[in-house]
Amino acid sequence: RTNYLTFSAPFALPGVTLPAGSYTFESGIPGSYDVVRVMSRDRGQLYFTAFTKRVERPRGLPANRQIVFGEGSARVAPRVQAWFPVGGSIGHELVYPAGNRQLVQGTN
Repeated sequence: RTNYLTFSAPFALPGVTLPAGSYTFESGIPGSYDVVRVMSRDRGQLYFTAFTKRVERPRGLPANRQIVFGEGSARVAPRVQAWFPVGGSIGHELVYPAGNRQLVQGTN
């Protein structure tokens, strides 16, 4: 599955903070549904590849909402906690080092 997402502000993934812009989120890499890659929109730059945990779409999360952000401080880029591919009820929870993993609704 491949989705193109545009962020209006910087955001964080495990080990990297990316500026506002358009990105390609991809799963279903041969051999593992649970691997997610994040690349530039044109796929020219790879920013992130990691195993994720499968997670069900939270109740009340609108069907068109693809990104869920974690809680954080106002002075740092919000962390992407989960990505839900378009049309999917199962998403990918990103794994961060120790910290709050509670899902909260965010915008993309």
